[in-house]
Amino acid sequence: MKKTKSATMSCLNPVLSVLLASTAFFSVTATGSVHAQIQAPINASINIPAQPLSAALIAFSRQTQIEIFAPTSLSANKQSSPVKGNIAPEDALKGLLVGTGLQYRFSGSRSVVIEGASAQDTNAPAEGAVLLDTITVSGGYQEARGAFDGYLAGLTATATKSGTSLLEIPQSVNVIGREEIESHTASRLSETLRYTPGVTVEADGVDSRFDSISIRGFNTENATWLDGMAYQAGASLGSGNNWTIPQIDPFTLERVEILKGPSSSLYGQLPPGGMINQLSKRPSSEQSSTAQAGVDGFGKGSIGYDWTGPLTEGIDFRIIAKLGETGARISEGDRKRTLIAPSIAFDVGEGKLTLHAQWQRDRGGIEYTWLPAYGTLWSNPNGDISRKLFTGDPDFNSYDRDQTIVGYEYETPLGNDLTLRHALRWSQVKTDLEMIQTDLWFDNPADWDWRTMERYAVKATGTANNLVSDTSFNWDTDIGDTRHRFIAGVDYASSKFNATRLSGDAPSLDLFNPVYGQGGIGNFELLSHTDSKLDQLGLYVQDQAEFGNWRFLAGLRHDWTKAHADNEKRRGSEIIDQKNSALSGRLGLLYLFDNGVAPYLNYGTSFQPVVGADFEGDVFKPMRGKQFEVGVRYAPSDDLLWSAALFDTRQTNRLTDDTINGWPYQVQTGEVRSRGFETELKADLSNGWGVTAGYSYVDTKITSSEILEELNQQLIYSPRHQASLWVDYTVQNSILEGWKIGSGVRYTGSSRGGDVETPSGYAGIKIPGYTLVDFRLSAPLSKLHDGAKLNFSVSNLFDKKYVSGCGSNWTCGYGYGRTMQLTVSSTF
Repeated sequence: MKKTKSATMSCLNPVLSVLLASTAFFSVTATGSVHAQIQAPINASINIPAQPLSAALIAFSRQTQIEIFAPTSLSANKQSSPVKGNIAPEDALKGLLVGTGLQYRFSGSRSVVIEGASAQDTNAPAEGAVLLDTITVSGGYQEARGAFDGYLAGLTATATKSGTSLLEIPQSVNVIGREEIESHTASRLSETLRYTPGVTVEADGVDSRFDSISIRGFNTENATWLDGMAYQAGASLGSGNNWTIPQIDPFTLERVEILKGPSSSLYGQLPPGGMINQLSKRPSSEQSSTAQAGVDGFGKGSIGYDWTGPLTEGIDFRIIAKLGETGARISEGDRKRTLIAPSIAFDVGEGKLTLHAQWQRDRGGIEYTWLPAYGTLWSNPNGDISRKLFTGDPDFNSYDRDQTIVGYEYETPLGNDLTLRHALRWSQVKTDLEMIQTDLWFDNPADWDWRTMERYAVKATGTANNLVSDTSFNWDTDIGDTRHRFIAGVDYASSKFNATRLSGDAPSLDLFNPVYGQGGIGNFELLSHTDSKLDQLGLYVQDQAEFGNWRFLAGLRHDWTKAHADNEKRRGSEIIDQKNSALSGRLGLLYLFDNGVAPYLNYGTSFQPVVGADFEGDVFKPMRGKQFEVGVRYAPSDDLLWSAALFDTRQTNRLTDDTINGWPYQVQTGEVRSRGFETELKADLSNGWGVTAGYSYVDTKITSSEILEELNQQLIYSPRHQASLWVDYTVQNSILEGWKIGSGVRYTGSSRGGDVETPSGYAGIKIPGYTLVDFRLSAPLSKLHDGAKLNFSVSNLFDKKYVSGCGSNWTCGYGYGRTMQLTVSSTF
């Protein structure tokens, strides 16, 4: 499948495509005479600062509604000249190309082809010319959410709900595309984010059930979106009880985008750290297919297939399927997955309607273990506890999950630069869990025998049904010398959640001489049952404005939420009915210098509903967040983007213990601060090198709490320092041409775990930092099939043993050991 490469600048509606580098129809140099006329307004209000040429051509196309066709090989590493004024489009194009050595020709009444100076004035390719692959470079919303080559994306669909250049977003954004996903052979969302600064993954240790992710210290359980709408909604939208949580397979994704900081002005209820938006593959009018087969380091195999193309004129189709197993350090943790995801797109007038569905079935065991710090983090007289220790029971260890998604997306122009977008999706997640958990706890560790783990059994079922929709109107217009992109929309989410948890007896286990199949599992009692419903309605408006080199972003949103829950617990039953409303906003200002430097300022707010009430029966208010951010991006060319940001984030109305009325009552006096620095570099260099590097310093602090021991302490599982570097090289000219070798290093600094009692009082457990190395080798298998390749990847190459987190001195988790994947794939 030929992929799209998004340029590093402005947004537009027309498609900017790379066609044949050597074909010509009419030819004229940038300063030469005209052979044909552009059929466009005689004069237009044009304002394009000096910048990378491909970005300038995108801006020209958007401002004049004229299609530009330009080979990326010609525009790469070239800067445009500035053009400003009420001038003829053709004169503006000439001005942009001054000094580039390029020329243009007219291929239609509203389309222009950019060519090198050696292009021939003929319909046939010049002698010795090479036909280039067609790569679409566009500023439209669909292109911004689609595929791109390499590691460096030019456009983002998440930051503004429109196709906008990353360089022009006054807020931190990270984009991960197919190339990066495949480089790390990511099989789950957390694995795609391991090299993203400011994002902490897998801090709770190995867990085969779902992903553990936080952004700038804030958990993302309620902040994982799918195609711009809420999906992994957590308790606030009904995915609830820590187990009924969906997991999207990266094989179905085109890209993953991380929007840092409060973003409720567009998306509603979110934590202040940011959000993750997973963007699915959609049908293409260009036919391609990929088949793959792989085996992991545990000997478990999988196969996958992805086909897309036109069925007939105006109808495109895609089918994605996957079947396979994933192994684990313990055989009881092996899992199976069956997945199928069809989608079909219809041209409806000038618009497009896309129907999509996905069904995923996960079966297998659980690889998730809480272990004491004694024998993992600290010494134990019996030695170290093995990473391969299974603390459950083979006959009572399963986590089954069924996911279903059905929805549609519709987009159509309404005339006068007004576009309607509408999407609706229904999804269901059903889970069934059986597992043995640790019940190991001693106030005084000296009372423990240093080897026996007390345990209890858990049975849990849950069903979450979610209906979400988003409708928006997008209007591009000029007001005086300022270009505006207005968005006004309404979204709605309704979630129903039903879950039951039972707890029962289980025999103890010797951590150093485990014996399984002892029996004694039973006597289950109700631990909790919930039947809840939550509805959310949000109205939002946003304006993106361009005035010369200035970029201004302003957004405002009002949300109304209504929650009802019937909860039954051991201590009794409760019925919760509550309504909340919240106003959220965002302001951003950016200046785009002619040399590609773009400093910016940003302020945003967020909210998250909190379901429940205090001792007096007063319902909880939403948690509120706010952030100031100052940053800069630098794009000296199309193949490199560097970004850096300083941020200060606050969250209030957090729940903390009610010290007057006691457990289980809580009050909302908790506050948290997160401040720090992030930087990221991504580059796709023309000599075959690809680079992604990042560093983050995140200083979190609990500034208000009724729990005195945690006051002024760092948030748990939030390392201050993280750094990563990934470099790969594709051999250009030799017998090994096309081979790719890459390696990366990931550093996670020390972090704070749960509190333990010391002679001087309570103190947080210090989790040591660790450094991991990854490796990848890819080789073409052209003798087997044109388009075939072999890919071998290793995570944690040296199998480093480390503890990733401890909720207490009795609940620690080892991190992932060495994992390997060998895959053979072929494109057709």
